[in-house]
Amino acid sequence: MLLTIYIAMHHRLRSGLIWGVAAGLLEDLYLGRYIGMYTLTLTVVAFLSYWLAERWYRENFPLTTFMVFIVTAVGQLLVAFLSLGAGLHWSLADLGRLVIGVSLYNAILVPLTYPWIHQSFVRGWLRYRPRYER
Repeated sequence: MLLTIYIAMHHRLRSGLIWGVAAGLLEDLYLGRYIGMYTLTLTVVAFLSYWLAERWYRENFPLTTFMVFIVTAVGQLLVAFLSLGAGLHWSLADLGRLVIGVSLYNAILVPLTYPWIHQSFVRGWLRYRPRYER
């Protein structure tokens, strides 16, 4: 989910959504039970990340940490509601621990990973290159 957020923040909407669909489908196929749950979730996460990154300053690391926390929480809430709709019987306490736990985990990883990833997106091999530059 964190890589999907980073890619959606630094690329165009179309490539971010394609990455979200592909990563979600891969995760769905790996888990193998509820096909489409993570595809939908990571597509929504990619769209929300792109939308927020267009309005917020990408070089502000505390703001990026907060954005990752919010986007992850939305993604995990979507997973929780889709899981409940699929018939899984989770308590509200379990859902709360899932959403807060994964959101905090991703937010804690941002200061460790984002500076290097951001530099790679700006100047390195992850940089977006228009078609005529390839």
